[in-house]
Amino acid sequence: MHNIEKIQIYIISFLIMFIFINFPLRIYAVPAFPSGSTQQKLQGISQEEKDILEDLFSLSNEIKMMEQEEKKLTLEINEFKKEAEKLESAILKEEKEYEIMLNSLSEVLKVYQRKGPGSFIEIILNSDSLDTMLWKLGTLRDLSRNTGNLLNTLKESREKLGAKKAVLDETLRNTEGMYINLKESLDNKLLLKGNLESYLLSLNEEREHYEEQLETFENSWQELKIMFSGIAYEFSRIIEEGRIPFDDIEVKLTLSGIEGIIEEEIFNDIAKEDDILSLMQLTFKNDRVEVYVQQLNLMLWGTFEVINGNTLNFKAQGGSFYGVALDSNALEDLFKEGQISLNLEPLIGKSRVQSLKINDGHLKFIIKPVF
Repeated sequence: MHNIEKIQIYIISFLIMFIFINFPLRIYAVPAFPSGSTQQKLQGISQEEKDILEDLFSLSNEIKMMEQEEKKLTLEINEFKKEAEKLESAILKEEKEYEIMLNSLSEVLKVYQRKGPGSFIEIILNSDSLDTMLWKLGTLRDLSRNTGNLLNTLKESREKLGAKKAVLDETLRNTEGMYINLKESLDNKLLLKGNLESYLLSLNEEREHYEEQLETFENSWQELKIMFSGIAYEFSRIIEEGRIPFDDIEVKLTLSGIEGIIEEEIFNDIAKEDDILSLMQLTFKNDRVEVYVQQLNLMLWGTFEVINGNTLNFKAQGGSFYGVALDSNALEDLFKEGQISLNLEPLIGKSRVQSLKINDGHLKFIIKPVF
């Protein structure tokens, strides 16, 4: 009985490990918002300080993006070099094989022209290996049957060799182009670093103050990215789970198709019921969506893009963090780990969103039914 219990415990433990390894759960805790002292520091800065901090953050962020691009480009160049080396090695090998074949064919042709009873003996004596002898004998037989086919085979082999050389040349040209791009990227990065250092030096005695502010801001930014990733994932998840009741959608039959209208309050009411999303607020204006997270002092605005006919993906066009404007690099950095998506499939099934319009207070979309 004791052994049976041990076996049962072993099986249960194995199953638990199997589930965790093969079906990892993505869990987000309730965001730990910035400390009061950090918020006080960033909220208390003047407009002039915000403008300077905005320039510093933009330059710093652009440098980081270029460093990432440099790493990516270096990896791609190394891959190109490896492929070029492999291809060059393969071409050299094939050229050698082609030359051996051509020389062997020349010998066989000479024997074939002379013919006579000693031809086969000469082939055997002049062969340096069994494979070469068999190839020569086979070639002689092929010549007897169809000389044209063999010559075509040699021609095709040469053409393939030429095509491979063309690929290698193109690969090398691409590699050279990537080196040029990398050099330009490095030059731009050095210029940006110089601009940042010069800018800090021009601040004179205020330099230390702004360096401290920039460090505080960047640390808060890193925290924000982690928290925002969780917020974006959670929002997308609850929409995909079908938390929007079908009764909350105003549906009309129009000449263009089936029209659906969702009020912004529906999204916000759903968010309020969730611990992670309770401080996020969506606002719909004419051709514009605003996302505001009060506790994080984050404001984003943009629009929705229709993806795969059933998902609305938020495309940020601008924003601010503690009143500091976010440029395109900062927005790309923020959304790198997660997108705000509205999967409408639980509502519309296999139907497709044909068009979308953002109006004051609501979303309006036309659905094309799929039967």
